[in-house]
Amino acid sequence: MSSSKAKPIIPDKHGQVTLSNKARQHLGLNKGTELAEIVVGNCVILISINGRLTNLMKGAQKELSEAGVTVEELKAEAEKQKNKRFAKQYPNLAKWRTRNVCVCF
Repeated sequence: MSSSKAKPIIPDKHGQVTLSNKARQHLGLNKGTELAEIVVGNCVILISINGRLTNLMKGAQKELSEAGVTVEELKAEAEKQKNKRFAKQYPNLAKWRTRNVCVCF
């Protein structure tokens, strides 16, 4: 995939989406390839994972659960820290920032 073009992907009646064959081939995704789904704001990130990463993710979830920390609390704290860092680094822009703008760090 030498060129980076945005291509619309429309969910089917079950809410499922299909990646293009070109994208799957470029990323080496085959039937049965495990993907981690990460939702960041209004973006979805898919990462190809292997068994080792799966075990690491499950271990992290277990540790968070045992510590009494919910995913929502962790996400809220991450958002708070991201906003603080943004405001410190870009004080003039921070006042214009809204939830509808995707800012990646």
